[in-house]
Amino acid sequence: MAATLVSDRQALHRVTERLRGATRIALDTEANGFHAYRPRLCLIQLAWEAPGEGGEALIDPLAFRPEQGDLAGLAAVLGDPPGPVVVHGGDYDVRLLKRDAAIAPARLFDTEIAARLVGRRRTGLAALVEEIAGVRLSKAAQRTDWARRPLPPRALDYALDDVRYLPALHDRLQAELDRLGRRSWAEEEFRWLESVAPAEE
Repeated sequence: MAATLVSDRQALHRVTERLRGATRIALDTEANGFHAYRPRLCLIQLAWEAPGEGGEALIDPLAFRPEQGDLAGLAAVLGDPPGPVVVHGGDYDVRLLKRDAAIAPARLFDTEIAARLVGRRRTGLAALVEEIAGVRLSKAAQRTDWARRPLPPRALDYALDDVRYLPALHDRLQAELDRLGRRSWAEEEFRWLESVAPAEE
C-alpha cells in the first residue's frame, strides 16, 4: 500500500492513540534545507511497534498549526513516550521539532551516537542499515523539496525508509553497548540530545 500523508486532525488523532500503546517508536524528520534560506520542518516520519501490531505514519506538519495546539497530542506522546524513541543523527531533528512543532521528544536513543560509541567505522544511516539489516537504501529522493505538495510517492517511500530500519539498528547497537559496558556513556549523550535548544529562527 502506498504511503500517504497524515494531514487532518482525525487521522492524526488515530496515529497518536496508536503511539500511546507502542513499545518503541522510530522518529525522523525532513526539512527543505536544499530549497530555502530558512529551512522549515516539512515532514515527520514515524514507525512504531506495539503488542500484536506495528505501524508507520507520515505526518504533514505544514497542514497543522502548532501554535493553536494542533500537534499537542503528538507532542504529549513523544514528550513522555511509553518506550524508547529511536533516531539517527537526531540533533537537527530535535531542534526543528522544538522550533516548528513545539515537540520535545524524550527517552531518545540515537543510533549514530551509539554506533560511534561502540567503535563502528561507518556510522551513517545507509551504512548501518546495509551492515545490520542487509538492505541498501535508495538515495534517489535525497534532494526532494519537502515543502512541495503533493509529494511524489517515491519521496514518501524514501522518507519511510529512514525510520523502518531504526528498530533493528536499536536492537543491535544496544546489545553492543551492553557488551562493551558503554550503555551509561550513551545514556549521558542521549540526555544531552534531549536538552538541545530549538533551531534558530
